[in-house]
Amino acid sequence: MSRRRFEYVFELKNFSSPIAPGPFAEATWRNPSAADKHILADLMLASYRGTIDDDGETIVDALNEVESYYSGTSNQCWLQYSWLMFLANDLACACLVDFWHERNVPLIAYIMTAPRWKGKHLATAALACALHKLADKNHTEVRAVITEGNIPSEKIFTPIGFKRLHSD
Repeated sequence: MSRRRFEYVFELKNFSSPIAPGPFAEATWRNPSAADKHILADLMLASYRGTIDDDGETIVDALNEVESYYSGTSNQCWLQYSWLMFLANDLACACLVDFWHERNVPLIAYIMTAPRWKGKHLATAALACALHKLADKNHTEVRAVITEGNIPSEKIFTPIGFKRLHSD
């Protein structure tokens, strides 16, 4: 199903971390590796199930999407700026960044939270980690693409300062 998607932009000079209270003290953070493809596919499928971006994908579809991210089919995956958050030994949240060649900027390609951890601001924390790392490496701008009507994503990106670009 084709849905309208909007591009959002964020100027890193405006970044100040808005991390909300949550179970972050118990979290283990690390950058993803190629060995994480299967757990990322599981997270992707669970995270998007029942949302506006759910098109009835299977685990095979999710694994293909993750493989596409890692292979850099359309953009270059940037694992060094991406983050995985583990809670209770489970992958609770992921923020995957790539380099958008068409715009010549970093792109928040995926942000996913396991259903049992939704509503605890984990995605905001993962996004903040990615933004900090990008800012530390002197990137000036970051983009995201959000499906029209994806209120949970808008609640993650807009309070930080991402602005929707007007489409033609």
